[in-house]
Amino acid sequence: MIKQTLEIAIIDDDEVDRETVCRLLKGQHTCYEAATEQEAYSLLEEHAIDCVLLDYHLPKADTFKLLSSCVDHFIPVIVLTGDERPEVIVKTLQQGAQDYLVKGDVNQTMLNYAIANALEKVSLRKRLDEKNHRLEEKNEQLRKLASDLTLAEQRERHRIAQILHDDLQQQVFGAQIMLRSVQRKLEKSDAANLNGIYEQLERIIRISRELTVDLSPPILKGEGLFETLRWLGDEMYKRYELEVELSQGSNLSIPGESMRIFLFRVIRELLFNVVKHSKTLQAHISLEEKEDELCIKVKDQGAGFDTTRLEPEHQGFEHHGFEHQGFGLYSVKEQLELFGGHFEIDSQIGAGTQVVLKLPGYILL
Repeated sequence: MIKQTLEIAIIDDDEVDRETVCRLLKGQHTCYEAATEQEAYSLLEEHAIDCVLLDYHLPKADTFKLLSSCVDHFIPVIVLTGDERPEVIVKTLQQGAQDYLVKGDVNQTMLNYAIANALEKVSLRKRLDEKNHRLEEKNEQLRKLASDLTLAEQRERHRIAQILHDDLQQQVFGAQIMLRSVQRKLEKSDAANLNGIYEQLERIIRISRELTVDLSPPILKGEGLFETLRWLGDEMYKRYELEVELSQGSNLSIPGESMRIFLFRVIRELLFNVVKHSKTLQAHISLEEKEDELCIKVKDQGAGFDTTRLEPEHQGFEHHGFEHQGFGLYSVKEQLELFGGHFEIDSQIGAGTQVVLKLPGYILL
């Protein structure tokens, strides 16, 4: 609610103009006068000014700097000047002034209306700014939670990987040694019957090693994202013969461990989708940072699909083959949004698929 009596600063080098405005406001509000930029700043520091009436052509002054300072402190500004050029009016309003009144045409009713309107505008802007600030704080809390969850999940994956490596693999390897010892004591015909068991144990060791790497890739412990993805490309070729071409548009640095882990898992999921669904053995990953935004593209020239089938009314993401160990595209979408990002899918049947991940630069640290 706007209070009845206001403290108003009249900033104008012309004493007659200041006196004219003071007469219009006399008996209604408390007026303070300033003739120079320095006097204006002193006045704003000494008093709780509710509204500023500012001469646009204040001599030897940076009027827009003064205007910007008022805007930053949520002080309404009404520009008073004899300059009626449209470009000047537009410029002052763009810089944050709430209104623009021409000297000589101003009367008491017009001035009071302009002040009340300016106060209401700034009050609304201040409330909106406060709400946006609270919303940003909540978003930051969500990003922190998402980061903590990513690290906690990775620690658990590492723990399980250690169990597989230190316990399961060692136990199976020990069983192989015992089996070989038994084979040496048997007749050749009987020993040969145990070769199948030995080979089965060998497959168990290989599978557990692959699972260990899947759960906690050693490359994640300290390398940059580009090096991590190059390692991932080599792994995809070894296991699935998928050739992954990798390009980087700039010197990309992502020091945040949780973000590197998250992006690695997302891109790995997208490459798995290429292997499973695209009917091609080639994929391309590009990394680019521009305009404070990280853009990652994963592209193939494979079978493609109808993107309308990803809409909720068509049963959602998970019913169209886009899933891998519970980390499908729907999960990718949700987690990207937690980090303040989003992704886009462009695909046509027979013309391949491109998935674009976009993340704001401020969360990459």
